[in-house]
Amino acid sequence: MQSIVIYIKGKWVVCRLVTKHNHELASPNSQKFLRSKRKKSEAPKNLIDLLGNSGVRPGKIASVLISQVGGVDQLNLTGQDIQNYLRTRRQKDFEKGDAELMLQYFQKRQSENPGFFYAIQMDVDGRLANCFWVDARSRIAYKNFGEVVVFDPTYLTNKYKMTFVPFTGVNNHHQSILFGCALLWDETQDTFE
Repeated sequence: MQSIVIYIKGKWVVCRLVTKHNHELASPNSQKFLRSKRKKSEAPKNLIDLLGNSGVRPGKIASVLISQVGGVDQLNLTGQDIQNYLRTRRQKDFEKGDAELMLQYFQKRQSENPGFFYAIQMDVDGRLANCFWVDARSRIAYKNFGEVVVFDPTYLTNKYKMTFVPFTGVNNHHQSILFGCALLWDETQDTFE
């Protein structure tokens, strides 16, 4: 339904109303994927939270939800919906205090030692997205031995499921040395750049 409404002398007036749809309607099988139908009730949210906190991956969570509701045709969420929900929840949990504490720690370290460097990247909603830090000793090590840098984004050992990324290298005694660290929300090309 489309209508044209205009504002005339302090009042809203409907000038024209077209009742015919100007697009194809969603089929019954695809209606469950319309944004208005993809709302999560408390029960699935609680189950997603429980399984997510237990380390179950989004794909497996979707499988549990599918079996709980009686089949894939009955589930109005996608794996991406579950992943987005978990990411948003982790981000909100992180902002409740830990992100602020981390920022305060970085600021304190930088005031005590000007060689300490950190960079924080925010997302479009103004929330912490990625963070990088390096101390003065690691900066000197990089200057002396930074010909080869290993970037290893395989660590997920924190409660927020953020990827911990150490930047390492090898010194002249063939010992591993740390050049810097990062915490990343996702592993996209933009984030790595």
